[in-house]
Amino acid sequence: MEVTTRRPSAALRPLDGATAGTAARFLAALLAASPVACLVDGSARMRERPMEGLLQARRAQGGDIACRGADALLPCELRGARLRGGEIHLVRPASSRFISALLLAAPLAAAPLRIVREQGSPARPYVDLTLACLRDFGAEAAWVESDVLQVSPAELRGRDHPDCVGKTFPKFFEVLAGLGMVE
Repeated sequence: MEVTTRRPSAALRPLDGATAGTAARFLAALLAASPVACLVDGSARMRERPMEGLLQARRAQGGDIACRGADALLPCELRGARLRGGEIHLVRPASSRFISALLLAAPLAAAPLRIVREQGSPARPYVDLTLACLRDFGAEAAWVESDVLQVSPAELRGRDHPDCVGKTFPKFFEVLAGLGMVE
């Protein structure tokens, strides 16, 4: 694994998510909002799985993302930037992990992020878990209407989480802490 503050080159080794769609989506969202340059990749099957809605939302927020193969699929070069915040409209995403990935990166934005779900969302309990985790780490994160989520910029603080699934989220914050993004 290689993460650098330089522009990625053809020789840059990827952050390989293997077959883990959740990890690839979370990494893509978080690293697009972080001051790093890297390549996120995965297995041949991951290179077929949808990333379009997530990558479009990151680009709309100011993320510098270039897909090396087909557009909106892995592998993707990410050159991190401070995302703007504001409002994102999502037509029913392919996965609740898209929404969770956007929410996890939202505290790093310059302004609050509002996500408007235009046709509902799969697996709302997973989104609720993401909001709870963000609150546990000090972010203001909530449903503000039945189909609208909001997360405000925040300095996140470390905390142990007792839930097994919840323990995956802090690992992403630890990555950001190692980059000087979270204390």
